[in-house]
Amino acid sequence: MRLSASKPFLTLIIVLLAVMIFHYSGILFPVENLAMKVLTPIGSGFYIFGQKIQSLWKADVSLADYEKLQAEKNQLIAKNAELQILERENDELRASLNFKKEKQYDTLMATVLGRDPTVSNYFILNKGSKDGVQNNLPVVSPEGMLVGKIIKVEENLSIMLIPTDTNFQTAAAILGEGKNSTSGLVHGEKGLGIKMEFIPQDEEVFRGDVVVTSGLELNMPKGLVIGQIAELKRESRDIFGEATISPLAVYENLNTVMVLLPQKE
Repeated sequence: MRLSASKPFLTLIIVLLAVMIFHYSGILFPVENLAMKVLTPIGSGFYIFGQKIQSLWKADVSLADYEKLQAEKNQLIAKNAELQILERENDELRASLNFKKEKQYDTLMATVLGRDPTVSNYFILNKGSKDGVQNNLPVVSPEGMLVGKIIKVEENLSIMLIPTDTNFQTAAAILGEGKNSTSGLVHGEKGLGIKMEFIPQDEEVFRGDVVVTSGLELNMPKGLVIGQIAELKRESRDIFGEATISPLAVYENLNTVMVLLPQKE
C-alpha cells in the first residue's frame, strides 16, 4: 500500500528531472520556442487590455477631478463678481453720503433700471411720484455730477433725460481761475455730446475750464458739475461764442443716482 501511494510521487520527480535534463541539454528548445511563439501574443494581449482598463480608470478619475476644479473655479468667479458689485455699491453709497453731507441737499437714491428702448437718452429709474419725484428735478451721480433731469413721472417709476439729448438744456457757468464765472446755456447735441452757447466774446475761456449749473433755473441748484470745456468756437463777427463740453460722468455706467428734491420751506 505504501509503495502504491508513493509511486505517483516518484513518477513526478522522474519527469521533472527528465525535463530539466532535456531543457539544459537543448533537446526541448524547438518545443519551448514554439510554445513561446504561441503564448507570447496571448500574454501581450492580456497586458495591453489591462493597460487600457487602467488608462480608462485614470481618465475617468482625471475627468472627475477636472469637473470638480471647474466647479470650484466657477464658484470663485461668482463670489468675486458678487464682492465687486458690493464694493461698487459701497463706493457709490459712500460718495452719495459725502455729497449729501457737503451740499446739504434733500436727496433720493434711485436705481437705474435701464434705458427706454425707443429713445436711448432716456434712463428709467425705480422711484416715482409716491417717493416725491417731480418733473424737472435734477439727477446727479453719487459723486455729485449732473447726469440728467426728470421729464416724466409715474407712481413707481420716472424717466431721466441725460445732458447729451437735444431736448436737454440748463443755465450754466464756466469756472476759470482768477476771474468771475461766465454764464451761458448748455444743451445736448443729438445724443452725441454737449454744447454751451451764448458765451460772451470778451470773456476769457480756456480748454479744461469746468462747467457747472448757474442756479438760475427753478429746482436746479448752483454748482453741479456738468463737464469741462473741450473745444472753443469763436467768430469775430458773432456776439457770442460757443464751446463743446466733455462730460465728466459716464452715463452708460450709471447704476445708482440721486434725485435732488425741492428744498422744504
